[in-house]
Order: sequence, then C-alpha cells, then structure tokens
Amino acid sequence: MAIFKNKGQNSLVKDICGILILAIIILAFVYHNEIKYVYSSPEEIKQFIEGFGALAPIIFILLQVFKVIFFIIPTTIFAVAGGYLFGPFLGTIYSLIGITIGSCIVFYASRRFGRPFAEKVISSQELRHFDVFFKKRGKSALFIARATPELFPTDVVSFAAGLVKIRFKDFILLTFLGSIPNMLLLNLFGGQLSQGLSPIALGILVVLGLIILGYLFRHRLRVLLIKEIKEYEEGIKGIKKKSIKGIKTLKGDMSYEFHKWKRQILIADKIFTIVVILFLGIYRQDYVVIAAYFLLMPYLVLTQRSSLLYHLLAASLVAIAWMLIAKKQYGYNHEFLTLFGINLYPLFAWAVGLFLIYVLYSHYEHILKEEGFLKQFLLFIAFYIPLLIAVEAIAYHVFNIHNVAAAAFPGLPICNCLHAPRWVQLAYFAMGPIFFLLCYFLKLENPHLSRPKVLAQKLNSDKACL
Repeated sequence: MAIFKNKGQNSLVKDICGILILAIIILAFVYHNEIKYVYSSPEEIKQFIEGFGALAPIIFILLQVFKVIFFIIPTTIFAVAGGYLFGPFLGTIYSLIGITIGSCIVFYASRRFGRPFAEKVISSQELRHFDVFFKKRGKSALFIARATPELFPTDVVSFAAGLVKIRFKDFILLTFLGSIPNMLLLNLFGGQLSQGLSPIALGILVVLGLIILGYLFRHRLRVLLIKEIKEYEEGIKGIKKKSIKGIKTLKGDMSYEFHKWKRQILIADKIFTIVVILFLGIYRQDYVVIAAYFLLMPYLVLTQRSSLLYHLLAASLVAIAWMLIAKKQYGYNHEFLTLFGINLYPLFAWAVGLFLIYVLYSHYEHILKEEGFLKQFLLFIAFYIPLLIAVEAIAYHVFNIHNVAAAAFPGLPICNCLHAPRWVQLAYFAMGPIFFLLCYFLKLENPHLSRPKVLAQKLNSDKACL
C-alpha cells in the first residue's frame, strides 16, 4: 500500500485518515439506531439499496470505480454485494463496468505521472514482478493477471500496466475479459446468498476461502507458479546472501530501525482496540467482531503493515481449531449467527482478540529483542492474561454477554466471569501462548521493527544494481 516518501505527504495522509476515522466513529454513535435497522438482516440491506430506485445500479458502479481508485475496501465485498442486490448476471455486468472504468483511470494516472508516482502508491516488489512477467509474456500477462487477482491485485495491475508498452484499447479489452471469471464467481455467490445458505453457496464459499488464502500468500505463489518471477527472485536471493555474508562482522554494531509512524500507529492501534470493545456494548456483538475482523485487513494495509495479515491468519487458525474442539461449550443469552453449528461470535472474537493483543505487544517487543525467546514469551503473557481477564469481565458484567451453556460452572474468583469447566478455563489461558508460539515458529515478522540499518542500506544498493 501507499509509501509516501515526502514528509509533508505523510502528514497530510495521516491527518486525512484520522479525520475520516473520527468522523465515522462519531456518525456511528449518532446514527447507531439507524445502522442497527439497516443491518438487522440481509434483506434490510437489499431494501435500503433498492430504495435508490433507478439510480441504484449507477451508485453501485460508482462505488466500484471508487474502490478501484482508492483500493482500501476489497473487491470481493462489492462483487458479492452486486450479486446479492442485482442477481448474478446484472451484478457481474455492473461490477465489470465499474472495475474497467476505475482501472482506466488508474492506468491513465500511472502513465501520465510515471514510475516515481506509482512507486509512492504500490510496493516496488509488486511492480517489479509484473514488469518481469509482462516482459516475457506480453499481452497475455495482462489477461492472466486480471484473471488471477489473488496473485496480482487489481490496483497493482492497473498501475503496473501504465508503465509498460501496451495500447490503451488493448488494456481496456483485456481488463474487461480477464475480470469476467472472478467477477462471475463472486456474483454467483452473492446471488446464492439472497436465497439463503444453500449447498451451492457453501461450495462457492469454500472456493472463495481458498482464493483469500491465495491472496495472503500471493508473493510465494507467484514465485512458485510463474517461471519468470521465480528466476528473478532467485537472483535477488543470491544478492541477499552475498550482502549478509559481507556484513556479518558488523552484527554487533547494528541497531533496529523502528517503523516511521511508530508513535502514531501505537495510538491508532489502541484506539481501534478500545472502539471495538465499546461497540460491543452498543451494537449486536457478533456483527461487531465480524466487522472488526474484516476492517482489520484494510486498516493494516493503510498503515503499511501488510505482513501482519499473516498473524491475523494464524489467529484465525487458532480460533477455528478451538471452536471445532469446544463448540458445544457455547450458547449465549443473545441470538448470534452460526455456521455449521459453530457460534460465530466467539469464533471471530477469539481471532480478533488474539490478534489485537499481539499487535499491542509487538510495539514493545524491541525492549527484549536481544534478550532471547523466553523473555519475549513472558512479556507476551504479561500482556495477554490481564487483557483477557479485563475483556471477559467487561463483557460479562457491563455488556451482559453471558454464556448460558456453561452458566452452572463457577467463574474465576477474581472477576466472577468466564464461567466454564476447568479445562475450558485453562484452554482460555493457553490459547494466547499457543498463538504466540505459532507466530514464533513460523518466523512471522514484526512490522514495527525493520531490518538493521546497515543491512537494509546494503541490500537496497545491491537490488538497485540488479
């Protein structure tokens, strides 16, 4: 996502984002009753959009154009919504029109302002991968990239295509044709949702889940599946090994460089966490944790921490495994959404909770970065246990969220909450450490610390030579 090199631009972007976030929070508090009504069921959403009458398709297309230009909200959300609102056929047509128009605008901006502009908005690695692919495959590379947005995101392709030699009319045609398979699949799923969660919809949902996984691991998949990109990355890998070998003796003098927005991001992360907790007392709780989960993705991209998406995936895997083991232990005094017999409130609450606790911990990991694994592990536990108890107590006593399925069991003496069998209580305290160990052994990167300064400078100079 955007990497603005000019400090004035950084400040402006942060101010705009802060104002937008504050405005959304204020509007959500002021109009929370209206929002509850609109989102009380999918049918209410459909009626709300249809209330625009003949303008509904135009508004939907404009939203698709806006999405392509600013690429903060995933394409999947709009495409599924299109199928749900207008049916698979019209939803696909409207989505294709919006994506094509938006892509043309991005293409023109990239061609007009050149690579310096594109590299301020898109990561240089994404641009280099498309450059290498297009150089070898020509126009077919554009079609393949459009047909596989899980490997080549829509915005990346539009920016990168503006920097290579391709005619504008060819770009329009290949964008439209290449986007058809993905848009058709997403709109078919949206159309099935309007008829309830049928076996067909579940099948498409599984496919979409695989597509999302593909997107999260797109860099590795591109290297694995595309020969030209694999050769390029092997060349980069060779340079890295050579650079690291050349500066090994300087290891003791290296210091870690913090994320350039460290202080502002720490404040934003705390605000995000507090807002999620507060909204649990205002809106329907399962909607809050599900919305928080999906909002985390654009939030991480916007704050230049895409590597944390892997941590979110790890938290999701832990949450899914736990719910498969303990799904019979949950039954609340509120009516929550379920899928395959699994209550979605605790599923998403665990995924979001584990992830946010890790994010807060990661801001302070540098204190013990050179002190070894054990002290880092104990520091995470020092974050996890108090926050777990505090959130459970607030949910139970303040927000009246009671797990009636386990109400007969005694709670924790210190807070009279977390009523559950002893093995469940022990599992609650073990899930955080398990998640931390999973992240550690997968060697997931802490984005708040970059590579050592000396190594970063040498690697950048060597990559420039390539």
